[in-house]
Order: sequence, then C-alpha cells, then structure tokens
Amino acid sequence: MTPVIRYLALAFIFFQVATTAALATQVVLFESGMADVLPN
Repeated sequence: MTPVIRYLALAFIFFQVATTAALATQVVLFESGMADVLPN
C-alpha cells in the first residue's frame, strides 16, 4: 500500500469514529433533555 492510501484510510476511519461519537452524544443529550421535560 502506498502511504497516500494509508493516510486516506486512517482519515476515513477517524471521520467515521468522530461522526459516530457526535451522533451518540446528541442522542444522549436529547434523551436526557426529554427526561427533564417529560414527567415521569
């Protein structure tokens, strides 16, 4: 593998991890916010 392909693969994996973490954080914040709004 050439270094360029390796760097592209690493950048793609990093982007996937960052996107997944951002989505998970939004879901957690949204659920905690809804828990505060809705009566239990």
